[in-house]
Amino acid sequence: MFMIEKIYDISFSMENKTKKLTYKDKLAVWTASLSFFLGWALVVTNFFIDPVGAIADSTLWILGQALLYCGGVIGIAQYAKTEMNKIKHHVGMETDEDYDEE
Repeated sequence: MFMIEKIYDISFSMENKTKKLTYKDKLAVWTASLSFFLGWALVVTNFFIDPVGAIADSTLWILGQALLYCGGVIGIAQYAKTEMNKIKHHVGMETDEDYDEE
């Protein structure tokens, strides 16, 4: 199971079509994944460029920015979805209790 599947609680297999990502969510996940892998690829390739074994500060800065972007896109989006689901569940429980009393 992919990390993205665990975070968004979905499956990319053809069997599970119940949960669909919006275009905005797909774009965010793909750009975050792309920046993550390109950031690490840049670090690895820079390791083999002269002087061999030394990674430039700017390369590490770019990797840091890529990791911050990934955390922001995936982490904050998941946190917001979780909190909204809690609020919806709480509001739904209160409205059900109000109807039961009458």
